[in-house]
Amino acid sequence: KAVKEAEQYAAEDKKRKEEVDTRNSADQMVYQAEKLVTDMLDISKLRAGAKTPVMTQFDLTETVREVMLRYEKLTEHDGYDIKFEADGDAFVYADRTMMLQVVYNLINNAVNYTGDDKKVAVRQTFGEHDGIRTVRISVSLSTVRKTEYSIFSFLI
Repeated sequence: KAVKEAEQYAAEDKKRKEEVDTRNSADQMVYQAEKLVTDMLDISKLRAGAKTPVMTQFDLTETVREVMLRYEKLTEHDGYDIKFEADGDAFVYADRTMMLQVVYNLINNAVNYTGDDKKVAVRQTFGEHDGIRTVRISVSLSTVRKTEYSIFSFLI
């Protein structure tokens, strides 16, 4: 009798888990859609001059590290391996809030689309373009196609 009850509960538990997973996936899609709309509105506001970047000098490297700290729970709880490497500290003159948004979006996308190994590598490198020193933040992740994504570079 106990075995039969256990089998019955196992089936019910599996069904509940599938329902929760489906609901979570739907919630995530809604969140991503809302975020995309918000991002598009922000871009529109910038282009229209309704939103003005608040330019300050700040340590981009430290900003990325702050974002990475917020992903520690995901790393610990869900088994993600998210690493950050930097060639050095990058002090930039930009809108820090907008840069935070870009880094969050980048890492969220990487987490959402990484492969089964759940590995995401965030890398900050320095370069030069037309004689101007640049800093690049890139993200690599394993997908079925072993794709590497690179996000942005800007002047420092």
